[in-house]
Amino acid sequence: MKVVILAWGNGIRLWPISRQTFPKQFNKLDTLGWDSLFQKSLERALALTELKNIYVVVNKENYFHAEVQAEEIWNPIFKDNFIFQPSVKETLPIISLSIKQIGDENILFLPSDHVLDWIDHFKERVESWLNFTNKWIVVFWFKPSKPESWYWYIKKESNETISKVEKFYEKPTVEKASEYIENWYLWNSWIFLINSKTFIENLSVVNPKMKELIFDSNLNNEEIYNKVEPISIDIWLIEKISWVYCVDLNNYWTDLWNFDSINEYHVENDIRNKHILNEWGSRDNFVLTETKKKEVCLIDVENLVVVDTEDVLLISKKWSTQKVKEIVKRSKKIIWNLEYRPWWSYKIISEWNWYKTKRLTILPWKKLSLQMHHHRSEHWVVAEWTAKVTVWEEERILSKWQSTYIPIWNKHRLENPWLIPVLIIETQIWDYLWEDDIERFDDDFWRC
Repeated sequence: MKVVILAWGNGIRLWPISRQTFPKQFNKLDTLGWDSLFQKSLERALALTELKNIYVVVNKENYFHAEVQAEEIWNPIFKDNFIFQPSVKETLPIISLSIKQIGDENILFLPSDHVLDWIDHFKERVESWLNFTNKWIVVFWFKPSKPESWYWYIKKESNETISKVEKFYEKPTVEKASEYIENWYLWNSWIFLINSKTFIENLSVVNPKMKELIFDSNLNNEEIYNKVEPISIDIWLIEKISWVYCVDLNNYWTDLWNFDSINEYHVENDIRNKHILNEWGSRDNFVLTETKKKEVCLIDVENLVVVDTEDVLLISKKWSTQKVKEIVKRSKKIIWNLEYRPWWSYKIISEWNWYKTKRLTILPWKKLSLQMHHHRSEHWVVAEWTAKVTVWEEERILSKWQSTYIPIWNKHRLENPWLIPVLIIETQIWDYLWEDDIERFDDDFWRC
């Protein structure tokens, strides 16, 4: 069996602790013992199969988070096992592309941003259904614990534990969700067990245009995505075919989709943040901060959610945090002063009209592109460890506290060929300091 971890994202749901270049599944919350949801998902997949059988769907803008975090838990993803999604177009196109890349196999599609306990039990439930995938598509469900407006719901044909799917319902109102629960509707986990051959046969009947475009054409993924419809697998395939069964996973499950759900997870698991929260006349408040050094003091307030990051302070009433997407539309802080790149990150320390100073962190064995700037010069100072620097055609090794100057219109490159991260202080000077002033000549990350 192969496992595909779906790890794309736009960083909106848990904004401001997640951002456009840092979706929620890569955020390391103390709620989860400082492991990310992606790392938890990878461990879940490893309980089912070998590392070589695990694939990860990512965007080119954030795949390196998956790469680095897999290495952190000593299970690096094989390079050929990354499946790049050119743009976000719902689930049916990317599941189809994944099946095309993997070939004729039984495949479990697993979200990267869920909490799912009892791994041994999960493994047992999945493996017990592998023999049925040659004729069925299997959708796993959970019994709702309360009305939720964010989740998708499944209506079964019967009240048996294992039943055919009758219909899917997308993100209802809370009132409608209460009605669904009264009528024994279920939460859709978005965990699918699919046989490639069975999938393609059904797709050719239900959506022959997509089947021909993805499986029969010679177009590359980007060309396919320019033409394909943005449609979901449940409504546009599973709901339209007969041989789909939904199966109870009978497990603790939650999608930490907003700060209210994180608060509920804290309550259910007796996780407390009293070391950062100082309250007087206040109760039932939830506080989440990026740093544990800052104390948050609340007086005579209740049922608030307070989320504090370096550049954004979010305060909301409980049960309203799902509206954060409306704030994101108006915010100028879609990205951080801390910006991630495939070689790792930079943080803007100070800037003005004619200069910008950054702190760069380059991971072991990573290097920036060979590049040139047309509107700025740069000065690099090695703050920690040792860097390999190329200016035009000259290569130099710079030790800690040594520096170099890169004139305008000079090709240059920064590299870390060592086992320890390198820290660089970069100062840019000239009349135009935006990130689009870059011409690349060679790059390890397909950006030329």
